[in-house]
Amino acid sequence: MKNIFINRLTSISLPRIILVGICLIGIIFHITGAGFGARVAHAETRPIITPALQLTVLSTKSSGRVYLQIIPTQHAADFPSATSHISMNYLFDSKNPTQILALPDGIYAISAFHDLNDDGELNRNLVGLPTEPYGFSNDARGTFGPAKFADAQFTITADKITHLTINLK
Repeated sequence: MKNIFINRLTSISLPRIILVGICLIGIIFHITGAGFGARVAHAETRPIITPALQLTVLSTKSSGRVYLQIIPTQHAADFPSATSHISMNYLFDSKNPTQILALPDGIYAISAFHDLNDDGELNRNLVGLPTEPYGFSNDARGTFGPAKFADAQFTITADKITHLTINLK
């Protein structure tokens, strides 16, 4: 009895098994109404727009990674080196320097630097001054140190795209 069952299983070809499986999946999608062409009823036809930031970062250098710290107003006292923040980095492209970021409504400030030697840090000289291009939102600059949160802050609101440019120097 075992040999007959094993012989029947081995006589079914793999393409035939795949075809039967695809047919069964199609039947299930048809019966349940699911699948790629499923229609969903919407109570509202207005498109949903997520608050977004269109950020353009310009640098005097053309290669390396750009590191951003997007700091919400709750951590303004720790600006620009807050540990609780949105942090990201990307490969800088001088031909396409604009990024689109989705952020919740709120007040933010951004600190950024262009990592020229790809070590993940803002390098400094012996005196402590940055040796790599850096900048802040609103192109804010500090007198003797980094910019203040109040000078670099911007607001993200619902259903609106905020445009911002940071010049790294």
